[in-house]
Amino acid sequence: PAPSAAPPAAELLALDAVRLFVDRARAAQHDWTLADDNAPAVAEVCRRLDGIPLALELAAARVRSVPVALLAQRLIDRFRLVATQDSTVPPRQRTLARLIDWSHDLLQPGEQRLFRRLSVFAGPFTLAAAEAVCADEALPLDDIAEHLAQLVDKSLLVLQRDGGRYRLLDTVRQHAATKLRDSGEAAVHRRHLAHALALAEAARVPLGGPQRASALAALDADYDNLMAAHAQGLQLGGGAGASVANANAVHDDDSARQALRLCFALREYWISRGLVGPGLAALQRTLAHARLQAADALRARALFDTGHLFNLSGAPAQARGVLQDSVAIMQRLGEHAREAAILQPLGLAHAQLGEADQALRCFERAVLLSRQGRHTRQLAAALLQCASWHRLHGSPATADAHYQEALALAESLGDDELAAAAWVNLAMLALLQDDVADARLALAAAVPRAARAGALLSVLWVLDVACVLAAERGDKVLARHWLELSESHYRRAGLQRDPADAAFLDRWRQPLTVGPATR
Repeated sequence: PAPSAAPPAAELLALDAVRLFVDRARAAQHDWTLADDNAPAVAEVCRRLDGIPLALELAAARVRSVPVALLAQRLIDRFRLVATQDSTVPPRQRTLARLIDWSHDLLQPGEQRLFRRLSVFAGPFTLAAAEAVCADEALPLDDIAEHLAQLVDKSLLVLQRDGGRYRLLDTVRQHAATKLRDSGEAAVHRRHLAHALALAEAARVPLGGPQRASALAALDADYDNLMAAHAQGLQLGGGAGASVANANAVHDDDSARQALRLCFALREYWISRGLVGPGLAALQRTLAHARLQAADALRARALFDTGHLFNLSGAPAQARGVLQDSVAIMQRLGEHAREAAILQPLGLAHAQLGEADQALRCFERAVLLSRQGRHTRQLAAALLQCASWHRLHGSPATADAHYQEALALAESLGDDELAAAAWVNLAMLALLQDDVADARLALAAAVPRAARAGALLSVLWVLDVACVLAAERGDKVLARHWLELSESHYRRAGLQRDPADAAFLDRWRQPLTVGPATR
């Protein structure tokens, strides 16, 4: 309503903005009520704030300490004082910025310090994370919980009731980030990077075992924060556009290296969650960093991860190039165990490029080095690759022996993803030999393991075999359904089947894509 025409309280409640203000005011002070005597002030507040929900929440949070009439007057004075001269900024955006700035200025010094430091979190965060990242001599750890509660009460911070996490709304976070940049507190970004790295590395081992599902869920919850920390690490390390603290910041090699280690820790997560494209982009940005050009084990590992993701995204030529560079570094350093790991995706790149002999040499050397080094999981993975080569090239007995050994190793480790891969490959091998009964048994064993693993590729392998089994019993409708579902996931995740799996499916693909569907 216009300032000269504020209606009675009952009529004001018909307005969405007023109802929101009243609701948030009562949340701040349970006995607060809208009455005819304060209705004009409430109307003025809503008008001044253009009905913007976040702005109304911020203002309403103040009624516990400021009468609404005084609140309206302060808003008038404040907006007149900080009126922007930038006519390119939309009026509603100017209104919200002014109110956030005003709310910030009313905070206690410790609350202000925490508010700006929380801007390093791009997504929801826990109390423990806030304590680890934001506390220091100027902001004692014991004060963090109380300051968080105050920021929630003042609507500058949201507490998510379902998971007990906090988050800053994007608009508020941008404002807080500006405050942090102006403060020059670069140490906050370093602590955030260290915290993110510790979290991701703690999940890396569980990702390869029985606790895989819970590890994936933990990374899901913090993924936005992890990627924000990665970007901050590159900036702190002197990457392109570095400006995290200020233009005169001293950059450090350690931050760039921590950003790279964060990529290492997230590789399996990216694959499992169908984030190969974003993961590959992050690795390439990191590899291009000026402080990470030394031909050492760290760079070799980065090249290895990049090549692996190139393979999965259907870019074998690029994969072959970076993986050959990685192998060369490891051979020069005498790191044979790591060489064995790199040879597997290198062999796959050769296979995708039609270089069968080179592929087999890579797979067989990976098996040999893994046996010599007694690296059980790596040996199981190398055996799977070697077996699939033999399956593709018409040696089912050799393929079966390798699959069986890989399966035994995977089961001994409790590694559901590797075990699911072994069972699915055994199902494919059985189908290629027209043994439908054994294929069904193998798929039945693969399904629960794939479900527990929570890895996208495991699920896609299961769908491909389910498609062929449905086709074998003449159910074209169901077979097409499984095929279309699998294909859509491959496309959405930016993944490609390896040569052996693609050849397996091609045997049944044409009958499924032509002619009428029958059941």
